Amino acid sequence: MPKSLTHIETKPPKIINNLMIFIHGYGSSGHDLITLSHHFQRHLNNCHFISPHAPYKISSMENAYFWFPIDTFDENHLQEGVNQTIPILDKFIKLIIAKYNIQYRQIILCGFSQGTLLAIHYGLTLKTQLKAIIGFSGGALPSLKHQINNNTPICLIHGQDDQVLPCLYSEKTAKILTEQQHPHNIKIIPGLEHSINNQGLEYAIKFIQQL
Repeated sequence: MPKSLTHIETKPPKIINNLMIFIHGYGSSGHDLITLSHHFQRHLNNCHFISPHAPYKISSMENAYFWFPIDTFDENHLQEGVNQTIPILDKFIKLIIAKYNIQYRQIILCGFSQGTLLAIHYGLTLKTQLKAIIGFSGGALPSLKHQINNNTPICLIHGQDDQVLPCLYSEKTAKILTEQQHPHNIKIIPGLEHSINNQGLEYAIKFIQQL
């Protein structure tokens, strides 16, 4: 039985047109990405925002969670972590869909770092299309090319000076998506490290608005 996730959320609008689910990175929590909601809220009418905490806690740190251990960046190790975590994320999202009576096509996944990896692999392996996937400072594994089951548009945003996960991860993911003729945009931001800035947020907002 997949683990259950705890989460935080904004006050839902009376009518929900879209629902954004934030998927945070390693060593973070749902509290970090939910702070981005007010940036999106100003431009996306009737959008609700939900930010789950990853299922595992780092005992030596406060409010620090992870989706799966990252002992190495070996692709097989990461793939195993993704495969083990997707059922947990899937269970959570199905509960949210039932609670708010929405459709998959109304959902926007917004990931950062480890969360981007999960958002892409979960979102594109679904049989049903989502509204969009926004991926900050992360990318997918090579296996993605054999796993795409829908046409969800993807927006990849990455800092050119990222020393934690170099922007090459986003560029390799974009190459896979191009080869698979999958709709996507990519933005590499000069001077940005492993973080999210206003330029990246503005790019993501415009991407969603154009869908």
